[in-house]
Amino acid sequence: MKTLKFYGASDDLFEMDGDMEGEIDCYSSGASYLLSSESGKMVVYGVYAPDSTPGCSWVVGVALVEEGIALPPWPMRFETAPPSGYPDPKPYSPRLIIDVPDDIQVTEMNS
Repeated sequence: MKTLKFYGASDDLFEMDGDMEGEIDCYSSGASYLLSSESGKMVVYGVYAPDSTPGCSWVVGVALVEEGIALPPWPMRFETAPPSGYPDPKPYSPRLIIDVPDDIQVTEMNS
C-alpha cells in the first residue's frame, strides 16, 4: 500500500506528494490526476478559488472516471494542508490523503 497526498500550493500549483511526487502548473485553471490500478480508477481534482467558493481557498476533490463506474475502495481522508508561507503564512488548502495499491499509476492532466 502507498499513500498519496493532494493539495494546492500558492495560487497556481496542484501538488501530489507522499510515496510519489508531482506538480501541475494550473494558474487560472484547474488540474487533475488520473489514478489507475488493477482495483480501480479515479480522478483527483484541484482548483484555486472558484467563484462558488468564498475567499481564496483551494478546492480538492474526486470524480468517477466514467458514469456507472464506482470509486475504488481505497481509504481516503481530508485534513488541512500545512501553510506554505507563500503568499500567506495561513493555511488555504485542504489536503486529500489516499491509501492506494502498490500497482498505482498516476497521470497528470490539466482540466
